[in-house]
Amino acid sequence: MFFHKRDVEKESMQLELRIQKLCSGLSNCLDHVAVTKQVMNLVYPGITATELDNLSAEVAFKLSSKHHNYSVLATRIAVSNLHRETNEHFSEAMTSLHQLVNPETGKQCSLISDELYEIILNNADKLNSSIDYERDYQFTYLGLKTLQKSFLLKVGDKVAERPQHMFMRVALSIHMEDINSALETYHLMSEKWFLHSPVTMVNSGTVNQQLLRQMRFR
Repeated sequence: MFFHKRDVEKESMQLELRIQKLCSGLSNCLDHVAVTKQVMNLVYPGITATELDNLSAEVAFKLSSKHHNYSVLATRIAVSNLHRETNEHFSEAMTSLHQLVNPETGKQCSLISDELYEIILNNADKLNSSIDYERDYQFTYLGLKTLQKSFLLKVGDKVAERPQHMFMRVALSIHMEDINSALETYHLMSEKWFLHSPVTMVNSGTVNQQLLRQMRFR
């Protein structure tokens, strides 16, 4: 979706309402109107909805020197944008990554291994219902941006999974058919009791899987 000059006033109102909603439960010191005005001063013709959200998150984060809750707001904007741009269900996200096709050759170029994908399909309902996407909002803004840049799987330049998808992908690649153990590991990582090495987090379950016995505990 693109916004043109004639849409600016309407988009300003919608953005203000959205930011106000995302400020829910945060300090009254946060000024959602001021955030909106700063963002709209930076808007350019043809900006996409995703770019507008990225801009809004950056503006909010820069205001965190005034109040730390602005950083929380930045995270909320970034996570809501990521959720809008990715599949809601884990199994659907993994299907998209497994069924990738090279546009130049027309041949399948899966990111997810066939073995893991079969396990996901056979247990899709249980896996999908076990994921808690609200935990994505518990990251710091910089932590989330690091995940998007270096850890979450991408299709081209576009992030194609959510942090919770990554945790489930890693847990399944370790335990495979032992779904109960995989779910236990998912929740422990998702709640940040421990994390595996960066190599494991990135490559688990992919066609280039590498697993290292290295963990970082809270």
